[in-house]
Amino acid sequence: MAEVFLHNVAFSRAEDAREYVSRLPELALNEWYWNLWKIRQQPHTTFYDGALVGLVVSWPGHGSVAFLARARRVLAEGFSGWRAATKAIADHTGLPLREVRSETYLASKRDGDGGQVLAWQADILRPLHLDLPAEVSLGRNGWAVIDDADLVGWALDGEEVSQRTSRNSAGFILDAEAKRAIELRAVDVVIAWCGQNGWHEVRHVGDEDNPFDIEGTVGGTLRRVEVKGTTGGAGTVTVTRREVEAATGDMNHLMAIVHGISLHVDGGDGTIKAKGGVLTVHDPWLPVLEELTPINYRWQR
Repeated sequence: MAEVFLHNVAFSRAEDAREYVSRLPELALNEWYWNLWKIRQQPHTTFYDGALVGLVVSWPGHGSVAFLARARRVLAEGFSGWRAATKAIADHTGLPLREVRSETYLASKRDGDGGQVLAWQADILRPLHLDLPAEVSLGRNGWAVIDDADLVGWALDGEEVSQRTSRNSAGFILDAEAKRAIELRAVDVVIAWCGQNGWHEVRHVGDEDNPFDIEGTVGGTLRRVEVKGTTGGAGTVTVTRREVEAATGDMNHLMAIVHGISLHVDGGDGTIKAKGGVLTVHDPWLPVLEELTPINYRWQR
């Protein structure tokens, strides 16, 4: 797992926050972020070029991780006081010293005579627009640190793509990408298992509208595998009616569950990657009614 630094940009009005979010992809090309503190504090001592940053945009009663970004041109140093610190910021950013010192936030720090500088720019990797969970507490300095797996987890509703109407399209994309990463990781694990157990002509056919995911031959006999991937345990998985019908009574139909898969964010492009997982194979998989719990019904008058 990798760290993701959360950095809050706070607004007093929702309208101003939304306008900032709409303009941020173009603003970020030249936008500088900075903090000036009296004492060294996190993330001053751990922030670095290339760090993953979740840009939080908030206003009273609401917080959203609007974008995932990568930090660049980081300045994290201590100076003797406000004058030396603001001059260092101006020198580092190339901005006029008068402009730096008159900026509202830095000007407000003059009486405090802070000297610990954290200044940086952001390369926007992707939109997120994820609600900031209530249990995530940003520090008084506007920062927090989480695991990238936690960030991905916020977008998921259990192991399925979320269908909550409150989630916007960017959230759905993240849901779907995480689910797809889990599926493909599970398939890779099972294909490797097939190769280790004497299977031949193994193919991933789950994207071809088949009610199973892998097929191959063992001793000249065609065998098929339904593959399920999960970040949780192996006890319960969701199956469709077609998958159940395809396996019923077929001694050459297997169920393979890859559980405990972990998700992380690629720091290079912000895509979601899956790794790990523990394989459990049910050979054969012969589903019976007593083992199935209906979760959907079709009603027609």
